Amino acid sequence: MLQHIKAYNYRNLENIDLALSDSINLLIAPNGFGKTNLIEMVYYSVFRASFRPLHSYAELLGDKDNHLKIELDWHNNTLETIISNTSKLQRKTLLNAKVGRKRKILENFALMLFAPHSVDLVNGEPKTRRDDLDFFIMMIEPNYESDLKTYNSVLKNRNALLKALREGLSSTKELKYWTDKIVSIGSVIEQVRINYIKQINEFVPIVSKDLYHDITGLKIEYLSNVEIENDNIENSLRQKYADNEQKEIIVGKTLYGPHKDDYFFQFDTNIYKDKNLKFHGSRGQQRIGSFLFKMAQAEITREYNSNDVLLFLDDIMSELDSTHRDNIAEFLIKKNYQIVITGADENEIPKAIQKNANIIKIKK
Repeated sequence: MLQHIKAYNYRNLENIDLALSDSINLLIAPNGFGKTNLIEMVYYSVFRASFRPLHSYAELLGDKDNHLKIELDWHNNTLETIISNTSKLQRKTLLNAKVGRKRKILENFALMLFAPHSVDLVNGEPKTRRDDLDFFIMMIEPNYESDLKTYNSVLKNRNALLKALREGLSSTKELKYWTDKIVSIGSVIEQVRINYIKQINEFVPIVSKDLYHDITGLKIEYLSNVEIENDNIENSLRQKYADNEQKEIIVGKTLYGPHKDDYFFQFDTNIYKDKNLKFHGSRGQQRIGSFLFKMAQAEITREYNSNDVLLFLDDIMSELDSTHRDNIAEFLIKKNYQIVITGADENEIPKAIQKNANIIKIKK
């Protein structure tokens, strides 16, 4: 449970000091206050990444000082993030006053976010979907973060070698070494992703039954950029690299592997089954599909992770009609998560939530 959020000089937020309840927390603040910035600071502390485009973490520094500090009290742990830009730009992450390893943080801080941009999971770029799936898996799969790190390192080295081969500065003997490496770790990553997509598909109908009846048959299809034969990812990857060695040398980079994979959302229409939600769904259906996807992730995380899951729901009610708002309210109350819901208009929040919530009102 996230008990306390303290922050200094994060973007436009000069000083934040909020105590949270272990159930529903309703944060009402006017547009322009920085509600999304508040959510971002918690997200950034846990994942060391933003859900917004971020070229440098120097962009997170507010105007008040040349440093910022975020402090989260969570499950009797204290997570601190300090960014300073004095003589040089530095970032420090501390877990209980010691250097915080990413794997340890992800094991202890289970966080799920749904925000207006979450619809990009349906209609955005493949990297958006890969990153979301990877962050989800990191919270529950102990070695996954390390495997991803290894894969990215191998990918970088293999790409450098392919460029050298293109310039005639190396030999294909060395390429075999890096190809074996990328096949080995890449097949592990792809298999883990496929396994968790299968689990998400098992939970989506359960969550959907409690929430929405206007989108049916929702399922997620993993899209490997390599045709998998006989369910053998490793052999299929190895063959793909062998068949396309000259092509990769010509372009000077690795064209195949999990860094190029994707997944997409399917649903049933009144006439057809298994249509792509990106191309055949309304904006509302896409939003519902992405919400069901995130709630399925939350349910799986709760099963695997001994710590409670925190749901951050940013401006979730603003684009919904009263029926869908009431459905979400009933679902959230019944699920008994710790939740932070943000909004600008208290009237958009169902009475059932207000009745059960710790309400935090902030005026400009």
